[in-house]
Amino acid sequence: MLYAIEVPEEGGNTLFSNQYLAYEDPDEAIKSELDDLTAVHSNRSILELVGADVF
Repeated sequence: MLYAIEVPEEGGNTLFSNQYLAYEDPDEAIKSELDDLTAVHSNRSILELVGADVF
């Protein structure tokens, strides 16, 4: 289980979603389209925005 040791007084909202459950809902035609897709998740733009120099 992930949990925060220090949290900001404002903001810092995090949302979670169950993608296994989300995949079960669409019909087979949509699932077959999704099967060929790949997602890449990155926080690089946020790190650049805050001026981080190590990625």
